[in-house]
Amino acid sequence: MRDSTQAYKKISRGGFWFRILPGMRYDLYLGEDHLLLVEQLIFVERYKRFYYGDIQYISVAGSGRSVGFTIAFVLFLLFGAGLPSTLFMFGMHSAALLGIAVLVLAVFGSALIYNLILGPSCIVQIKTATQLRRIPPLERMPTYRKQIIDIQQRILNAQLPSTKEARTA
Repeated sequence: MRDSTQAYKKISRGGFWFRILPGMRYDLYLGEDHLLLVEQLIFVERYKRFYYGDIQYISVAGSGRSVGFTIAFVLFLLFGAGLPSTLFMFGMHSAALLGIAVLVLAVFGSALIYNLILGPSCIVQIKTATQLRRIPPLERMPTYRKQIIDIQQRILNAQLPSTKEARTA
């Protein structure tokens, strides 16, 4: 009889926006015989299981999302940097307005640095016989490269014994 409790190893969380938006979360876990994707939206959690023996392929494609975020953050930084001089030209010398400009610089500067640290973005999908599912927790190249080796090994371990048995039969 199989134990109903299963040990899971958390391998990844969702991206930048899923970390700062309240109520949205994507987590990916390695199980003994499957990957578990947990999707949370406010109070609803959905669990998607991908059994290693059923996975047909995992695709990865480069994405320009991280470049878009970088451009947006730089534009907001330029806006924040230009705000004090613009206010000064119009004769507005307020400490509160200067504080807002500094806050804009701090927030978007931190977001820019964090985005650059995470590395380039990608789109990862898992295909089984019944579904093709996007996997948000692996959508940064460094995270994908780090985790795919263990995932591939588990898939091979689950699928190779059955193909060897089929060849001998």
